[in-house]
Amino acid sequence: MKKVFVLLVVLFLSACSYQRFNFTGKQPKTFPYETKSNFFVGGIGQTDYIDLKDICGSYDVEAIETSYSFTDGLLNLLTSGIWAPRTYKVWCK
Repeated sequence: MKKVFVLLVVLFLSACSYQRFNFTGKQPKTFPYETKSNFFVGGIGQTDYIDLKDICGSYDVEAIETSYSFTDGLLNLLTSGIWAPRTYKVWCK
């Protein structure tokens, strides 16, 4: 039982990561637009493009964040790497 708990803690801590690109140098104050990208077989050799003009329109982009959340990691684990989702957030001014 102790080994299972340690394994779950390790998986929980290692599955989360995020990268944020903040163009204004300040913390965004608006609510983000959130979307997911679906990658298959671990996302090897796959790319996805998000058109910021479709999201923000005539407004400026304040920040972009890509994350591999616990939920994304859990879905990847449950499908044995066949489905590997990523979460994206975009803040507009």
